[in-house]
Amino acid sequence: MIKDWDPKTGALLRRLDGKGILIVGDSWTQGEFEMYNHGAQSHVVVHRGLSQYLMDDGHRVHNRGEGGLSNIESYWRLKSAFGLHDNDEFGKPIEDPIDYIIWITTDSFRDTNDENKIIEKIKQENSIGTVMFGMLFEKYLEMNELSKQIGIPIHCIGGWTPLLKDMEPFDNLVPLIPCVHELLVPGSNLPITHNALHRHKFIRNLGWISDKIKQEIIELIDQWTYSQEIRRNHPDLFFPDWEHPNRLGHYKIYETVKEKLGLL
Repeated sequence: MIKDWDPKTGALLRRLDGKGILIVGDSWTQGEFEMYNHGAQSHVVVHRGLSQYLMDDGHRVHNRGEGGLSNIESYWRLKSAFGLHDNDEFGKPIEDPIDYIIWITTDSFRDTNDENKIIEKIKQENSIGTVMFGMLFEKYLEMNELSKQIGIPIHCIGGWTPLLKDMEPFDNLVPLIPCVHELLVPGSNLPITHNALHRHKFIRNLGWISDKIKQEIIELIDQWTYSQEIRRNHPDLFFPDWEHPNRLGHYKIYETVKEKLGLL
């Protein structure tokens, strides 16, 4: 780890061979959060997690992630980082050379604020899960094409949402960690749809569509309850806020990233 301090520049001395790493995604990019108290100071980052560990190793880390970010917002932030979009809302271009891109995925229903549009899709498909998978597949395709345009593969981590099991259609998306829950708690086996009821409570009211949807909602409630139990039963990895890996959880993520990317 880099400990040397340069008093002239007020900065940690960096290795000349450190890599440029760009991270995009939701709150799982941010690190360890304090205990969630629903107050004005809620969701305060107390350790920068993966970013911090990589910076401590002397790498140049640009974290364009943010709490609550959707996959499509990650797409636009990535595009802006490489000067392919001129809206400052998504950040200015990064002048530093980038060697690796890491995308920590989130759930697909965040990609629209139009609940009615999602409801119409669910009515057409007669399935909540099918719509979630379809929307996620679309974003993978968009990220895959953007990766080709940039000329750098995107290394993917399944954070709040596990990665799709079949990544073959996306030749420029490299599975780095298919599911962080599974990495930290082997055998947890959380499905992609486990988070459907976390932010999107309107889903609970769709039982009127069909008996099939009603049964699916019951299964989604069970999935969400199970995911909470996984985190609550492992305070060493998810305390203090229970919804994000803490600094130890992030260290395990870092160890895997370091090994798979061949970072020294």
